[in-house]
Amino acid sequence: MRIEALQLLGAICDSHSSNILASYLDRIVSAAVSAVKDSNYKVSGAALQTLEGVVKAMTPPRTAGTEKQRIDYLSKVYEVVSVKATSLDVDLEARRKAIHALSVVLARTSGTNNTKLLAADKRSNALDILHDRLNNETTRLSAVKAIEIVAVSATDKNDLPPSWIESVSLELGAQLRKADRDLRGASLAALRSLTHNPRALSKLDESTVQSLATLLLPLVSAGDFNLLAVALSILSRLVKSSHQTVTNASLNKALCDVIISNPGGRAFEALLTIVQDIGEQGVGQPLMHQLLQEIGVSGDPTIVGKVIGTLFVSGSDTVGVTLKQFESELRNSKDYARQCLALSILGEVGSRMGPSFPLQSDIFTDRFSSKSDTVRRTAAIALGRAGSGNIKACLPTILSYTNKTGQLQYLSLYSIKEVLQNAGSSRSDVSPYTKKIWDNLHAASQLEDNKTLGAECIGRITAIQPGTFLPLLQGYLKEKIPTVRSMAIQAVRFTFADNDETFDEALKPILVDMLSIMLNDPNTENRRLALGTFNSAFQHKSDMISPHLSILLPLVMKDSHIDPDLIREVQMGPFRHKVDEGLELRKSAYETLFSLMETAYPRINHADLFDRVTAGLEDEHEIKMLCNLMLTKLIDLDSDETARRLDPIAEKLRVIMSFKPKENSVKQEVEKAAEASKAALKVTVRLHNSFPTASSGSSGVQSQNWKGYWEWLSKEHKALLMNMENEVKTQAA
Repeated sequence: MRIEALQLLGAICDSHSSNILASYLDRIVSAAVSAVKDSNYKVSGAALQTLEGVVKAMTPPRTAGTEKQRIDYLSKVYEVVSVKATSLDVDLEARRKAIHALSVVLARTSGTNNTKLLAADKRSNALDILHDRLNNETTRLSAVKAIEIVAVSATDKNDLPPSWIESVSLELGAQLRKADRDLRGASLAALRSLTHNPRALSKLDESTVQSLATLLLPLVSAGDFNLLAVALSILSRLVKSSHQTVTNASLNKALCDVIISNPGGRAFEALLTIVQDIGEQGVGQPLMHQLLQEIGVSGDPTIVGKVIGTLFVSGSDTVGVTLKQFESELRNSKDYARQCLALSILGEVGSRMGPSFPLQSDIFTDRFSSKSDTVRRTAAIALGRAGSGNIKACLPTILSYTNKTGQLQYLSLYSIKEVLQNAGSSRSDVSPYTKKIWDNLHAASQLEDNKTLGAECIGRITAIQPGTFLPLLQGYLKEKIPTVRSMAIQAVRFTFADNDETFDEALKPILVDMLSIMLNDPNTENRRLALGTFNSAFQHKSDMISPHLSILLPLVMKDSHIDPDLIREVQMGPFRHKVDEGLELRKSAYETLFSLMETAYPRINHADLFDRVTAGLEDEHEIKMLCNLMLTKLIDLDSDETARRLDPIAEKLRVIMSFKPKENSVKQEVEKAAEASKAALKVTVRLHNSFPTASSGSSGVQSQNWKGYWEWLSKEHKALLMNMENEVKTQAA
C-alpha cells in the first residue's frame, strides 16, 4: 500500500501544475523523505522515484512553491538522497536509485539562474559522491548513467569544476577496456555528453585530451559499428578542441582501417564528420596522403570517394592536392578502378561545393560510353551527387538523358535518384522540375529494366510534392496494365521514409485504401510486392495502419495459403517436376506476419495466426523454418493459446522429425532436411520447457498428441534431444 501510495504521489507530481502542488509540497516532501529512510528497500526505492518527480515539479521550467521553500525542500531531498547513495548498509537496488535521484537533483539545479537552489558545498559534495560511486564496482554503471544526466544539463561554466571533469573523463575512458558491454556503452554515452558540452570540453587540458584519445582509439575499428559511431563522435569533438594533440598517425591509420571495412549508417556519418573536422582544422594532409597512397582503389570507391571528397572540400588548400589532379586522373587513367574512385571523389566534391564547383557535367557524362558497366554506373551516381549540390546547373542535363533510350536512359535514373536522395535543403530548387521529372520517370519506368529504379525515383519525387503526385500514384494502382501497377506499388514503398508533416497529412486519408487495392491485385507478383510495401508502411507509419489492421491482415493471411492453381507440372527430360509459382508470394506473406507479430499481436486474430503458423510447418523449407521462429515468439506472446495448440503442432513437428531423404537425394536436399530437423527440435525443446506438465501428461490442457510426440522423440532421437536441450540451456544462460 505504501509503494502504491508513493507511485500515486509521483504520478500526481508529474501530471499536475506547479500551482496546484505548491500548497501540498510540505506534506509530499516530508512523506517521501520519511519513506526513503524505510528499511524496506522496495518502499525506499519507490520513495526515491517519487522524490525525482517532486524535484522536477520544483525546478525550472516548473516552479512549485516560493524560492525559499524550494531551497529548503531541495536541501532536505539532497540530504536524504546523498545519505542513501553512500550508505553501505543500504540495499544495492535502493543505492542505485539514490544515485539516479542525486543526478536529477544536480541536473535540475544546473544553470546560471538555478545554482542558488542548491548550495555550492552541497553541489560539490554531490559531484564527489558520483565520482566516488564511479570507482565502486557495484554502483559503477548507475554512476556512469548519472554522470551522463549531469553532463547534459550543465549549462553554466561553474556547474562542473575542471578537476572533476578531467578525473571523471579519464575514469570513464578507463571503463572502455572492460568486458561489460553495457558499461562500455554507457561510459561512451557519458563521455559523449561531456565532450559535446562546450563548457565541459573547454575545461579539459591537453594531457587529459591526449589520454582520452588514446583510450578511445581501440574502439575505432570495425569490431562494433555502434560503439564506433559514438567513439568517432567524441574524437571529432576532441579534434576541434585540440587538433594538434589528437590528430596523429595512429588516428589516421585507425580511420583508414575503418574505411576499408565499409562502414554504413551512423558509423559512416560519424566517420565523415571527423574527417570534415580534421580538414577544417587544417591538419588533413597526412590523412589525405594515406587515403590516396595506402587505400586508393583497394577500398570501396563509393566510400573512399566520399571520404576523400569530404576531406578535400573541408581542408581546402591545406590537404596537398588539387581538383585538377583528380580531373586529370579521371581523364588519363586507363584503370577502371581509378576512374571509379576519381568519379566518386568529384561527385562528392561537387555536392559539397555546390554552385562554386568549377567543372561541367560532361566530366561525368563522357564516361557514360565507357566499356565498363561499373564506370558507367559510378559516373551516373557521381553526376547525381554533384547535381544535388547544384540542381539548376545539372538537373536539365540529367533530364535530357531520360528522354534517350536504352542504357543512357537507365543511367539517368541513377542520377535522378541521387539528386532526389541528397537534395536536402535544396528541395525547393527541385520544385520547378518536378512535373518534367515525373513525366520522364513515368515513361522510362514502363520498360522492365527500368521498373525498380524508376519506381524508387517516383516514390522520392512524390515525397517532395505529395499533394500533386500521391493522387496520381493512387490512380496508377487501378491501371489495367500490370507493369504500371507494379511500378506504383514499389513507388509507394519509397515514400514512407519521409517524415514530413505535410506528406503525412496528404498520405493519411488514402493510405489504407491504397494498401487494400495493392493487396487485392490480381497479379501474383504485384501482390508479393504489395506485401513488402505493406510491411514497410507498418514499420514507418504504424499509427496510420494499426487502427485498420482488421481490414488489411486478412488479405495478408489469404496469401499465406497454398493456391493449387499456381502449381503446375513441367517436363524435365524423362521426369515431371512440380513448379509452385505461389511460393514467393507465400514466403512474403509469412515474412510480413513475422515482422508484425510483436508490435501488432493484440490486433491480430490469434486463432487465424496460429492456424497459419501450424499450416506453415508442412510447407516448403523456407516457410517451415520461418514458422519455427514464429512459434518460438508465440510462446512468449500468447502462452495460453500456444498450450491449447500443442496437439496440432506436435503432429506437424513429428512429420518433420520423421522425414528421411532418399538415398539418391542431392546434397542440398540432405542439408535442408537436417536444418529443418534441428529447427523443429529446438522449438520442441522450447515448448517442452515452457509447458513441462503437458509432456508428462499431468497438464490440465488436453495434449495427448504432444505427450505421445515427446515420448517418441525421447526414445527415437534421444542423443539429438539431449544435445539440443544443452544448447538451449546454454543460450538461455
